[in-house]
Amino acid sequence: MNVDNNANFAFNVMNIIYAFDEDTAEVKRFPSSGRIMRIIKHKFVPEKVGDQVIFKIPQDPGSIYVTDSFVKKYHEHRLTGLIFKEVWSNED
Repeated sequence: MNVDNNANFAFNVMNIIYAFDEDTAEVKRFPSSGRIMRIIKHKFVPEKVGDQVIFKIPQDPGSIYVTDSFVKKYHEHRLTGLIFKEVWSNED
């Protein structure tokens, strides 16, 4: 199959994991419901992230999270079009 270099693609991440550590993360909550409005400082439970490569979390379903292994493969294969922002390191 030939892929046009000017083609646009979409990818729907369906892998939702419960790895966000609300107890140690810094979040802003809605006053009325207590639900998370915004994540200020991310914290994950490393054991729950495990060997995941790309995932979402229920507390922030609009964001896609990837691990270093994803970023490494992305750069190895000289892919383009994504911008990565480090939000957490298990070395924190």
